[in-house]
Amino acid sequence: KFSQEEARELSGIANVQWTSAYEATLKRLVPQAAMLYLNSNEHLRQSNEVETRTDRMNAAVRRQFP
Repeated sequence: KFSQEEARELSGIANVQWTSAYEATLKRLVPQAAMLYLNSNEHLRQSNEVETRTDRMNAAVRRQFP
């Protein structure tokens, strides 16, 4: 695990956040957004009986920000 400073230096990304700050950051930024895009697999033959982590996250975002 890298420190935030090490991550900045290695990646070149100026604003590095911990994953523990994800929920608070999302709550702060979504109201400022005009559009929110969620990742999904829309392939016609894609069949998944088990809900993926992405599906669960998308559902949570849709519930929290209708």
